[in-house]
Amino acid sequence: MKKKVVPTVLLLAGLAGIWFGTKSFTAWAYSTNRVPVTIEYIETQPGTTKKEIYTKAMRQDGSTVEVRNRVDMTGKPFQFRRIFDLKTGKHVVVNTLFSSKTTYKLSAKGTEVLERLPQCAALPDGGPVVSGYATRKRSLDRPCELGKGGCGGPRSVEMLFAPDLGCALLRREFVEFEGGNRKVLVAVDARSVHIGEPDPSLFAVPDWPEMSPAKLADEFQKRFGVRMGAPEAIQAKDSAYRAQQ
Repeated sequence: MKKKVVPTVLLLAGLAGIWFGTKSFTAWAYSTNRVPVTIEYIETQPGTTKKEIYTKAMRQDGSTVEVRNRVDMTGKPFQFRRIFDLKTGKHVVVNTLFSSKTTYKLSAKGTEVLERLPQCAALPDGGPVVSGYATRKRSLDRPCELGKGGCGGPRSVEMLFAPDLGCALLRREFVEFEGGNRKVLVAVDARSVHIGEPDPSLFAVPDWPEMSPAKLADEFQKRFGVRMGAPEAIQAKDSAYRAQQ
């Protein structure tokens, strides 16, 4: 993602998900208790030098924030924060690349998900200890068509949740089984765990200009000379954004 020669499809798909507030992963399963916690993760692709370190935090009330630091297509560092705040009833994507914010109202469904107590007691016990915490494992099949999109065999996502952390995710591996061999394609591991209310600054929203998905796409194209995605996809995201104002 440092140069324009980086695969454009992957770069733009990632950026579109980041700025339009659609890209995420489950960091909490459902449990009988909620634990305010801040976790730093490292995401790697085994066999490559690619890695990313980012932070995910949850408040006692269920509000969450994800913080990622990346570099743009010219090598300039930028940060984005994706905030789901029950106190304000808003979902805000803060983007330092354009010093902008994109704000959505939390839907009734989104509020329900955030308020719901985590639950992982029903998952199988006996998972490995990760960062000093016992875990429980959940696996989800991810079907793919053999020979297409680099698919070499059946795929699944394997996740480890810690009951003592309110079922926070401590490890996630995207794996492929080819010829009976297990191959990890992408791995996410917790590097550090801090129990307690997260730093309030993580949830702070700066007084920056509001930018819709369409405006962000226009600014991105002006600066880097490439589109963030197909026009119809951007239009759909922009329509969804305007419906939540």
